[in-house]
Amino acid sequence: MAPWKVAVELTGGLVVPYVMVIGGIIIGARTPHPLAVAMAVVRDVRSLLVALSVAATWGRDVAGGSDEAHLAAITGIPEALLIVLGLTSLIASVFWVLSRVPRRERTMSVLSTIVGIAAGMILYFLAGPHLLP
Repeated sequence: MAPWKVAVELTGGLVVPYVMVIGGIIIGARTPHPLAVAMAVVRDVRSLLVALSVAATWGRDVAGGSDEAHLAAITGIPEALLIVLGLTSLIASVFWVLSRVPRRERTMSVLSTIVGIAAGMILYFLAGPHLLP
């Protein structure tokens, strides 16, 4: 596949979740529904995991890598910049949840998000390898 096509695919994979974060914030501004809070924060938790992974393997020749690493390799955009954007989005979305969502709704939203992430990970590891090529 041509490098520009891979770059477009990777960019879409990084941009669509940011759109979900913005959508979650817009929906959550109207009603602090747990789904809106999950949309606003969950995508950004991935950014923290990517940053920790990159920090742990920095300077080593690691096969695979994150979408950020692949996009950086193809486009020349520094991987650190892409990771900083994700972490900035995480900080902003967590700040939004803490400042905009009432405490009672915040607790339910955060707990349901954590349970949903755990259940999703379990299902992914059980079924994912059988569904994905």
